[in-house]
Amino acid sequence: MTYDFKTLSHPDFRDLVRDLIGKHFGVTFEAFSASPDQGIDGRHSKAGETTILQAKHFAGSPFATLKSAMNDLAPKFIQF
Repeated sequence: MTYDFKTLSHPDFRDLVRDLIGKHFGVTFEAFSASPDQGIDGRHSKAGETTILQAKHFAGSPFATLKSAMNDLAPKFIQF
């Protein structure tokens, strides 16, 4: 059986990404609700180190669209 992840809503996609990344690295990410400025989707802090998670759901979009969105957001997260 195959599953098409394009059918996930944006909140469900965010939750899935946060859970998968957290499981992979053995950490728990704090969840945040959706915000109009496309803010932080997850945060993990330990021993003064903070990891910010930003999940993007660009199903069916070309890579250039995702790359452009990430380039626009990068300066926002570098200031952390």
